[in-house]
Amino acid sequence: MIAVNIDTALIVQACDFDFNLRRLERYLVMVNEGHIEPVLLLTKSDLVSPEKLEQRIVEVRQANITCKVLPLSNITGFGMDQVRQLLEAGKTYCLAGSSGVGKTTLLNHIIGRDVFETNTVRASDGKGKHTTTQRQLIVLDQGAILIDTPGMRELANIGVSSGLAESFGDI
Repeated sequence: MIAVNIDTALIVQACDFDFNLRRLERYLVMVNEGHIEPVLLLTKSDLVSPEKLEQRIVEVRQANITCKVLPLSNITGFGMDQVRQLLEAGKTYCLAGSSGVGKTTLLNHIIGRDVFETNTVRASDGKGKHTTTQRQLIVLDQGAILIDTPGMRELANIGVSSGLAESFGDI
């Protein structure tokens, strides 16, 4: 269990090294099992070409993943307005994803200042360094609640039922 009473899970994957459809499917099973709305945030769009970014989105759609997909860049600010518009007062959102994908950096951008510590990723493989080590619940100025979580090292779907049916309804 990551957190409770979540309205929307912001599943964060980077467009570069971190992108993994099978992992995304496992996140979707977990989120659907909890009857939570999933939104995929594709971070680090500045590190890939526009064609590669479009290819990532096509791969998601070809896997029959129908959730909202928002590409963004914590460096250039691309997509930040769309993420801010997504956050509604009185609703609770959870950032979930691997270490180093930019969850806490995104949170700092949404807040408008560097409140939480972030770190660089390893250049060799893009892996994060697990800077965020605990869950952090933040009430944003506009009234939305956002929970930042540490990067997940493993994600297995054990004991799920309805999440599988919702995630793979086409099978």
